[in-house]
Amino acid sequence: MRSFESGVQGKRVRVFLSDLKPRLIVVDAAFESPVRAVARNMNIEIAELRSIEQDEAGAFSFGPDASVLVSDAPMGCAKASDVALVLHTSGTTSRPKIVPLTHENLCASAANIAQSLALSPADRCLNIIPLFHIHGLVGALLPSLSAGASVVRATGYDATRFFDWLAEFEPT
Repeated sequence: MRSFESGVQGKRVRVFLSDLKPRLIVVDAAFESPVRAVARNMNIEIAELRSIEQDEAGAFSFGPDASVLVSDAPMGCAKASDVALVLHTSGTTSRPKIVPLTHENLCASAANIAQSLALSPADRCLNIIPLFHIHGLVGALLPSLSAGASVVRATGYDATRFFDWLAEFEPT
């Protein structure tokens, strides 16, 4: 059996990481991400994110290797012009490109989509798109949150469960 790293997906991850040149990869400690093997092979530091289950949603800590996150840089709030995330395009017209998106870009997109959809705090989004996909993050999650709406994050698209989710969560 071939390892993940030598397969097609492993090669894609290697291309992405080679393009992005990250110094650190943050992975969820609860999941064995195949990205770990590629990152280790490329000598990229790995930090494990651990959910704090007894705390509110989204609370986390870093595993014992958190020292790789310590920096001499001053702590502070992000500025609107700071890069919030780096989008690696799909490459449908040529080789994938790296597109830095600032906090201001993301907030403007979220506000525009929320306004276009007339979202309000009374709305609920059923998000079936992965958050690593730009539409899952910028098309569904951020506009809903910017409008004060709630978001139900499905574990992924499942045609056999989709209509049950509609009945259970009653998204608007």
